[in-house]
Amino acid sequence: MTNAEENKYSMYKATEAVLEKYLATVEQLPAFAESRSSLTGKIAEIAQTDNAYRNDFTGKASSKDNAKNSLVEKLVPSADLLYVYGKRINSEEIKSKSHLKFSKLKSMRGNRCAA
Repeated sequence: MTNAEENKYSMYKATEAVLEKYLATVEQLPAFAESRSSLTGKIAEIAQTDNAYRNDFTGKASSKDNAKNSLVEKLVPSADLLYVYGKRINSEEIKSKSHLKFSKLKSMRGNRCAA
């Protein structure tokens, strides 16, 4: 999904969560109940289509990109925590090595990621 599509999908999921929270009230109003079931179906359809497209991408380059994106998404929050720790104990070395940006990590190539 593109960023715009992901944003719209997360908005749908948030709407679904609110409707689930007030399910008893929603079920009393036929128009809302019908819209809720339609929304739930649409969300399932979007998720199924997204999974199909994600699984269709085969090949070495896309597998490497997916692995790299997954690694970057896991690394950035950990690096942020390490940076805060370095700041708390006033360690310039830890702060400099853990001050990573998402875009900088994504643009790194090969061995530079390991350095």
